[in-house]
Amino acid sequence: MVTPARKRTLTLLTNPFILAAIPTIALVFSIPVINKPYLLNLVRSARVMENHYLSYHDLDGDGNSEKIECFDYPNGSGITVSENGRIFNQWNIEGTFGFSGKTTLNIPADCNGDGLKELYLFSIKGDSILLHSVPDPSDPALGVSNRLIDVAGRGRNVPDPRIVETGPQDLDGDGMDELIFGITSGFSKYPRKIYAYYPAKDSLVSSPQLGGFILGIIRKDINNDGFSEMIPLNYASGNIDPSEMKYHDNSAWLTVLDRNLKFLFEPKEYTGNLALVAPMISDSPGNWSPDFLVSALEKDSLASLLSFNNSGETSNRAVIGAIPYSGFITANRNKEPVYAVLERDRGIVLFNREGKYLKEIGMEGSPTVIQKDIDLDGSQEIIVTSYETGKVYVYRAGLRQLAVVDLGRDFRGEILFSVRRARNEAPLIYLQTGTSQFWIEYRRNQLAFLSFVLHPLIYAAFIAFVLLIQSAQKRVLTRREEERRKISELQLSLIGNQLDPHFTLNVLNSVLHLVEQSDREKLRSSLQSFSGLYRDMLLSAGKPRRTLEEEIGFCREYLALEKMRFGERLDYSVLLPPEINTELPVPRFVIQLFAENAVKHGIATRESGGVLEIVVSGADKVLTIEIKDNGIGRERAGEEHSGSTGRGMKLMTELFELCNRYYDDTYSYSVADLCGEGGEPSGTMVTVTINYRYELVTIS
Repeated sequence: MVTPARKRTLTLLTNPFILAAIPTIALVFSIPVINKPYLLNLVRSARVMENHYLSYHDLDGDGNSEKIECFDYPNGSGITVSENGRIFNQWNIEGTFGFSGKTTLNIPADCNGDGLKELYLFSIKGDSILLHSVPDPSDPALGVSNRLIDVAGRGRNVPDPRIVETGPQDLDGDGMDELIFGITSGFSKYPRKIYAYYPAKDSLVSSPQLGGFILGIIRKDINNDGFSEMIPLNYASGNIDPSEMKYHDNSAWLTVLDRNLKFLFEPKEYTGNLALVAPMISDSPGNWSPDFLVSALEKDSLASLLSFNNSGETSNRAVIGAIPYSGFITANRNKEPVYAVLERDRGIVLFNREGKYLKEIGMEGSPTVIQKDIDLDGSQEIIVTSYETGKVYVYRAGLRQLAVVDLGRDFRGEILFSVRRARNEAPLIYLQTGTSQFWIEYRRNQLAFLSFVLHPLIYAAFIAFVLLIQSAQKRVLTRREEERRKISELQLSLIGNQLDPHFTLNVLNSVLHLVEQSDREKLRSSLQSFSGLYRDMLLSAGKPRRTLEEEIGFCREYLALEKMRFGERLDYSVLLPPEINTELPVPRFVIQLFAENAVKHGIATRESGGVLEIVVSGADKVLTIEIKDNGIGRERAGEEHSGSTGRGMKLMTELFELCNRYYDDTYSYSVADLCGEGGEPSGTMVTVTINYRYELVTIS
């Protein structure tokens, strides 16, 4: 049995728009090139010699990037600048590039404002951290050489400093930028500072000794004095005993430095296993607040999002359902800040300013994030690298419009990142890991617009195809249904034609009986009744059904004729309640034939007291007709009428079967033997039941 819910489901699933959507979605996802607004393509890969570190920067502002190559040889170290295979110059420097991290070996910056970027590079000689500069690639002389920045402490027997880049900024308001950078260390307790180098004065300013391991430096004017403050992103590496320094690395510290690299307020301490303090300050104008993320890798510990002011006062904003090892901030399409935290083996989890979970971008391992305006459109792309998977992901702001490329197993280790630019060409992301090099094209997908045209066309084509198939199926089913209906109508007509002679012969038998009795009045009346019945049959010929009122009227005429024949031996009654809808369609002879059988086989043999009752009842959409007699019962009738063919009942059975196939309604009948108190046969009752699909049986 098909339930209404299942029927609704089947109707939904056979809807052409639903059927067309399934292959459309499958096809759309099978052609991802058209679906992505931006693409990443691996242009080429190569090997570089050991201790060679490459990067690309547009130093002269002509739209073409120069290649900067730092190298360490046993007999000396140096740097070359080239463009399109042509080397401008080579500069030899003292020391090596033996930093613990190679991500920042040189910083391009136009500090003197002449439109040409100087190239500032760092080296280590013994325990000294030295600064050098290339003011002009065409000039073989160094602008600054062997400028001592600081002395590196010895961690595990060797110095282990690394340079943290943050870019240039005018700190004294003289119109010339200062070079700002940080130096951090792993197992050495110093230097852990932020520095500002003033090229015009050849002077250096440094911050007080800081505590946690510096992962990055955020710059933002939080006290509205027109100059950006420096806020380090740091975590508790736990390598220095707390007794050795005030701001030790067994804790993470909320630290804000002013333009003079002095503490804006006393650093705030946050403890815990590998505790993290990550500034989360939006660059969106008028829609940022000085927030920071605090977390620790303690069991069952969750991160907290806090706000702070320029006096160092903090307030809790929200608890974030993650245990991050890093975090950053981006913006959605509406320029609203989106807080992104990185969690090991979970990926990137996004929250809004209230700490409400937005979505999760699943990734294996511990991906790293770089934010860079690759295509120079004024918005920073988010580059996510994961050496565990060998993949590079690039997102637009808000971590949307993903482009991805798989670099395979050679993509391992620390990543050196830069962007190679050439006029009239898409930018190339350059990545170096160890001795492996990768040039990756990042460009807008020129075919992306086709998705707005192609996807609807594909959908429309599938809809048309489904409608065509359904139309063809409907034509086949309609043709078959029409053939079935014609066959059923023919069969019903044949049954009607067979029922009519059957009825006529029985009526003629009744008339002949009156002729034998020589009762002229009854004979005249019976012939009139017979002519009326026969006229009714002729008028309804070819109609398998008629109204309940017509069938009851026909049956009354027939019983009146039989009453003339049997006289006092037959009494009959028809009970039709006024609330019954007499316009309901019923099969022809559905009452008359059963009444005729009751008279012929049940009552005719009684000497007196034969009673036939017809009772019509119903409720909702179910009509019930009972034909009850007090005759001799079916068993005795069968014995006394052994010559009966039973053709009438067979015809009725066939009629009911055909009606059930032809019409939407359901037809059935049952015959029950009635017994007296002593168990002797006392008659027969036929119950006809019609379940209408649409019509109501009773009327108000």
